[in-house]
Amino acid sequence: MTLNELPADDWRRAVYGRSQVGGIGIRRRPRAVDRERIISQQGYICLYCELPIGTKIWRGRREVMLVAQWDHFVPYAYSQLNLSSNWVLACHVCNGIKTARMFNDVESARQVILPERIGKGYESPDGVLHRLGLERQQGIALLPVARPTDRQLEALQLLATGIPLTHIASKMEIGPPRVAALLDAAARRMGATSRSEAVATALRNGFISTPATGDES
Repeated sequence: MTLNELPADDWRRAVYGRSQVGGIGIRRRPRAVDRERIISQQGYICLYCELPIGTKIWRGRREVMLVAQWDHFVPYAYSQLNLSSNWVLACHVCNGIKTARMFNDVESARQVILPERIGKGYESPDGVLHRLGLERQQGIALLPVARPTDRQLEALQLLATGIPLTHIASKMEIGPPRVAALLDAAARRMGATSRSEAVATALRNGFISTPATGDES
């Protein structure tokens, strides 16, 4: 839906005052601190279909893995802004279907996106949950996360305190390349795409503890 198709009294006309525009501003990814906040809030789950990123689903006879994308909830084509409050985590399927359409709220977006998703031949989110034996917790689907090795968790726990890689290497009595390999292996094991995300995932699943105030930084 474009702004020109909206009713004259629609709130989006008052806020944006224009239809889609281009060539103004620079579209950016959210900052690292915003990405971590959003992942913590959403649990690395698509805002729209509520399936965990990395889930493998079927589209007809073809298997597709859901890939993480950062979405402007109010499309960038209208706002031309990269506000931290406007970013959400979405799978590539839902984000591709949503495109530059605007919605009043998340539920309104789901009511449009999910039927179109099914119409394009993708499994319904409920069907995926049933097939994989997953359950929703407060509307969020949870996938079991593989626990890293003890050595990997030791590196993650130290990384959570914010100390540099060289200090972690010193504490673990190994070289920095080995520390980097441990952290990257832990991230892959848990399905994380970065070391900061790996720390957040490990904290969320209770694999490591929240650093106490006064830990070395």
